[in-house]
Amino acid sequence: MPQDRGYYFYLHNCDIKIIRYTLEDNGFRDIKMNHGDTYKTNDGSWTIFWSVGPIKKAIYETLQKYQKVNHFPCSFYMTRKDLMYRQISKLREIHGAKHFTFIPKTYILPNEFVYLEEDMKRAPNKSWIVKPAASSQGRGIFVTSNLAEIPHKDK
Repeated sequence: MPQDRGYYFYLHNCDIKIIRYTLEDNGFRDIKMNHGDTYKTNDGSWTIFWSVGPIKKAIYETLQKYQKVNHFPCSFYMTRKDLMYRQISKLREIHGAKHFTFIPKTYILPNEFVYLEEDMKRAPNKSWIVKPAASSQGRGIFVTSNLAEIPHKDK
């Protein structure tokens, strides 16, 4: 049995072998045996909390300096382009558009369809990239200059 160095990990609702083996090879011990598969609060017994899904707010709120988790709160805002753009739009209003010239003009449909329509009429030969909300890995993305090809109604 490996020496207990006081480092513990908890794999929440998952058992990813490479994570488990890496932690164990570096002296960490699994505390799953103490908690089963339900972990609702942070009792301070672990050093690393690993989850494949969202982590409960109570875990973040009670983290000690020595504890680490593998997710940032609300990190889905960085991976969902529509949600990220909404946040950038708020920052643009607060700090001014000149600080956000690296972001292309974006429309979140169906709410902003009339603005897209106006801009497409002003530049009829311009191409537009269409990306469906909540899609990933390039699925559904296409380029068009034809307004009729752009889906703009809620399904």
